[in-house]
Amino acid sequence: VLEKLIKNFDTQGDEYYLIESTTGKIFLAQEKKKENQLTQVVFPGLAKLQAQAKPISVVLTDATDQHQDLVTHTKFGKLEGLPDLPWAAAVATPTEIAFAPQKQLLLILTLGTGLTALLVGTLAAYLAERATRPIIAVTEAVERLGQGELTTRVELSGSD
Repeated sequence: VLEKLIKNFDTQGDEYYLIESTTGKIFLAQEKKKENQLTQVVFPGLAKLQAQAKPISVVLTDATDQHQDLVTHTKFGKLEGLPDLPWAAAVATPTEIAFAPQKQLLLILTLGTGLTALLVGTLAAYLAERATRPIIAVTEAVERLGQGELTTRVELSGSD
């Protein structure tokens, strides 16, 4: 029954394991080659997680496949109607899959920030040029008047 149940969770490369907590032995896994192995063999460093009573996640290297996984480990709590089982569950998700949304969010935020900065910079340059254009025109006219060009005129625009 547990084997059928664990196969139903086979999505997006996740690997599910049921572990006997006292020995650290995997008694049910999606990959049969990992069954009956100690978790320390499959995931060196998982022993530290098994000692903690609370659920915890960490990036570990799968010794059998030699790729990094985000491993979440938790012990079973007391279930009504069942004896106190010394079991734990572990879920290993490849880091490429686990952190893909984070990478997408970072890319979107980086592009959004860059495009916003470019848009704001362009708008600020346009508004600054438009605001200073009449002042520069008057300054140039005053300089020409100072040099003796008394026929210099300044075009009026606006009502202010």
